[in-house]
Amino acid sequence: MSSYDVVVVGGGPSGLAAAAAASGNGLRVALVDASAQVGGQYWRRPSDQVPGQHGTTFESLRRRLVDVDHYPEHQVWLLEPAPGDHRLHLAPTHESVRTAAPPVLRARSLILCPGAYDRQLPIPGWDLPGVMAAGGVQALVKAHGSLPGRRAVVAGTGPFLLPVARQLAEAGAEVVAVCDANSPVGWMRTPLGALAVPSKVGEAVSYAASFARHRIPFRARTVVAAIEGDEKVDSVRIRKVDRTGRGETLDGIDLVALGWGFTPSLELILAAGAATRVDLDESLVAVVDAWQRTDVAGVYVAGEATGVGGALLALAEGEIAGMAAAMDHGRTVDRRRAGRLQRQVRRGEPSRPPCIARTPCPQVGGTGSNRTPRCAGAKRSPSRTSATPASPWGPSTHGPRSSWRARGWAGARAGCADSPRPNSPKENAWASTISRRCPSGRSRRRCRWNASRRTTSLG
Repeated sequence: MSSYDVVVVGGGPSGLAAAAAASGNGLRVALVDASAQVGGQYWRRPSDQVPGQHGTTFESLRRRLVDVDHYPEHQVWLLEPAPGDHRLHLAPTHESVRTAAPPVLRARSLILCPGAYDRQLPIPGWDLPGVMAAGGVQALVKAHGSLPGRRAVVAGTGPFLLPVARQLAEAGAEVVAVCDANSPVGWMRTPLGALAVPSKVGEAVSYAASFARHRIPFRARTVVAAIEGDEKVDSVRIRKVDRTGRGETLDGIDLVALGWGFTPSLELILAAGAATRVDLDESLVAVVDAWQRTDVAGVYVAGEATGVGGALLALAEGEIAGMAAAMDHGRTVDRRRAGRLQRQVRRGEPSRPPCIARTPCPQVGGTGSNRTPRCAGAKRSPSRTSATPASPWGPSTHGPRSSWRARGWAGARAGCADSPRPNSPKENAWASTISRRCPSGRSRRRCRWNASRRTTSLG
């Protein structure tokens, strides 16, 4: 059993910043990460390359980890919290892990930076091979240079669709359409959030230029109504989210990347006994103070687990958490820098509300068929399928999907049964009328927000 002043769990931007700050202030630090290399999803890359986005920041943080004990390819399977003596039980992520780690780590303080995972909503055909979470697609392209499809549709809502589409295009795929359920104008409701982080404006311009260069069509207020095919994805039906509801079929599609924002990973935060609250999108997030402290002594949380806000906010929060841990251990920290970081976090708050709040997911949960499986791994037997009411999207002949894990852990977390749960008549009636009944102006926005709350609860 090895003992440390601080153990940081999670090797993404917030975890790296926290470990570097705590180690730089004289603490003995360990960093536990499930990946083989540090950086998280944001800085995922082939092992011999430097990340493209904020690469100098990544290299600076990595150099500052020289005194940190790094345990890659390990995860915490049990957390025993105790004031001043937290115990973390580790397990390797696979059998051929190259770096050995003690089975148990003892820590006076914990900094938890678990990140987030893709939110998924059920639509007809989402269990076909070729349908993946947008994050899974990005991981394959960025880390392995593997192209999961040649003709792709990227759909959902939120800004994460943009880098996924660009990376697919740069890897050689034809991105037939990027379908955002909402309009980019929605982000203009809080312009101060964008102005507070000027680099985001530059990123937006970069994405616009890349879309023009690769001729990627961006379709606002458009959703995927159904994904069709026999043994795999073959075509995608899309339609506008407006009074007309006009639709179109995109043929020859072999990849659909779906992303409806992110949900924080709170397993370790809950295991530590820290307080949580319900965010705008009904996801649980950790409750922290200005120094990233939770209500459990010696436990700090930084990054997406406090609310999805992007890499720059995660970096600031991680450094604050590392400095707070050092300060609580009696070290002298640079309070002026800490104050600047806290102001940076406060300035970034207007851009932090989840994508579902600013760009909700209208009527996806009830779109289409009574046969839509609620779990990506649900089996669809012919006997059960034939007993359900007829679908406006036609019969489905595809079988169970074995590669459910490629879309993330949403289905496993939901604990879905083998058989799909049919939509209730109330859900179907609501799904088919919500966009037509919403009035214009503020009332329509309120109605769209209520729709997103109802839709999220259906999954």
